[in-house]
Amino acid sequence: MIVPTEEPTWAVGLHKKRGGVYVRVTGWRISGNGVKPVINHERIPPGIRVLEVFRGTELDAAKVAALLELVEMTNRATNSAQFDVVERAAKWVMAYGEPRDA
Repeated sequence: MIVPTEEPTWAVGLHKKRGGVYVRVTGWRISGNGVKPVINHERIPPGIRVLEVFRGTELDAAKVAALLELVEMTNRATNSAQFDVVERAAKWVMAYGEPRDA
């Protein structure tokens, strides 16, 4: 049985080749195996490892996807210069779309 979502809901995760990705969840598949998110009445596309499902705006979903990709970059970083670049990128992602101080 599929139950539709009532509010904008997003599945955010990592794709093997594309990095951080997000897709709109259209409903929930309820079965004897539990509850899983569905997209256009289909299962999550192959290759995507879903890490978070939440309600919010598309901008919020894009930010979380970008931050997940930055976490992966941090895990591969080997020196302080690489960590600094990832930190600057994370600050930019978090600030994007936010109101600026007047």
